[in-house]
Amino acid sequence: MANTFTDLLMDEEAQNQAAADANRQHSEERIQIQEENLLNFREKNDRVGEFKTLITLGDLWYDAGDIGKAAHKYQASLNLAEELEERNIAADLLDRLATISYLIGYASDDEKYLDQAVEICQQSIALYNELGDQIGEARSITTLGRVDLVRKRYEQAQEHFEKSLEIQQEVGDKLGQSETLLPLTIVTELGGNIGKAASYRRAYVSVCEELGIEPEDF
Repeated sequence: MANTFTDLLMDEEAQNQAAADANRQHSEERIQIQEENLLNFREKNDRVGEFKTLITLGDLWYDAGDIGKAAHKYQASLNLAEELEERNIAADLLDRLATISYLIGYASDDEKYLDQAVEICQQSIALYNELGDQIGEARSITTLGRVDLVRKRYEQAQEHFEKSLEIQQEVGDKLGQSETLLPLTIVTELGGNIGKAASYRRAYVSVCEELGIEPEDF
């Protein structure tokens, strides 16, 4: 008897692997194209083109899961941002580098990277403050809270998260609120204030619903 259509379908695991392989290949192709663009811009001494391409490569490497290579590209673009006086972008690059340092420190339990994350966050917060970018400032303050949470400095973490949330609510940054309310709920529970944590949890779910995103389980 001939196989039915269902019999011919790949099982779910094989389908997922095929999709992952296709995405990886597409990502590698995009990175290769941008690396070639980078060489061309450098040969032409086109600093603006080089700057923009380095940021694109950083984003591509980050999305591909290689945060070390992403950090290398972001750092190179940060150097050019200062040369080109792109202060707004420089602040965002500092914020991304701080996040990467935090992620590496969290994964490796290495205080050196957590210290680095704090140092870079302080730089980004200062620059965001000068630029009047409250959304960026709050995002970096949230990263400081995440570092405190990893270090089990729950009171400091809660202070950072609450300060960030206050700014995000003032400026109407719903996405930022969703990213802050999740760890704020966790740290408030760890601090023993169950009632307040439940309130933050409800606020988190509500914001996620407004954004049309699925709340994380915790």
